[in-house]
Amino acid sequence: MNKKLFQIKKISTRLIFAAILLAGSNISASNMMMNESYDLSADLPKPRYQNRIGTFLVDFKKSNLSVTEFTNNLNDYFDLDNLHRFELVNENYDSQTGFTNYSYQHLYKDVRINGDMIFLHAKEGKLQFINGQVVNVEELSISGLISEEKLKSIAYEDFGRRDDVKVSTVETYILKHQTQENVTLKLVNKINLTSFNPAKNIDFVIDAQTGKILSQINKVMHAD
Repeated sequence: MNKKLFQIKKISTRLIFAAILLAGSNISASNMMMNESYDLSADLPKPRYQNRIGTFLVDFKKSNLSVTEFTNNLNDYFDLDNLHRFELVNENYDSQTGFTNYSYQHLYKDVRINGDMIFLHAKEGKLQFINGQVVNVEELSISGLISEEKLKSIAYEDFGRRDDVKVSTVETYILKHQTQENVTLKLVNKINLTSFNPAKNIDFVIDAQTGKILSQINKVMHAD
């Protein structure tokens, strides 16, 4: 009788010890799962830029990633610091394709980068592919701007007159200024001057810090 009682106690002790080990292993596994994080910048397909102005296209169909997960980590994905941000400017659903399309504007120090947009295309909340243009602005001063009075004076002088001229509001943005050699990022002001006699309608893009006219577009069409 005593022998059987001893065997029962021995078996019970082993079961308790096994239960403690199992509980410990479950706690360790839980801790590992809680500490594991999903690194968006490392685990997702990265953009391959096609040119110097940052054009790209990325297929996300195999990633099973939600739009919310992706848009919450845009800076990490594009390797941008906190001086950059993206602003949703449009969202629409295409009933024919089943796609929801999102458009995001890229800003640096809260200044729009002209042409820098990303377009997200999703189905049922899951990202399918993205495309657009993104450049990494690392150091660009947005201070030391010429005054609006000076800006208008530069435009008036090139326009050839001041009287009876309609002047638009000034638009400030970052321009990807392209030459044959490279692409330079410049902070610019855009202003439009219009007259009716003679008919002239010109957009001036002027370096906001030096006052140099970078481009001018005559929007009046003349018949041959």
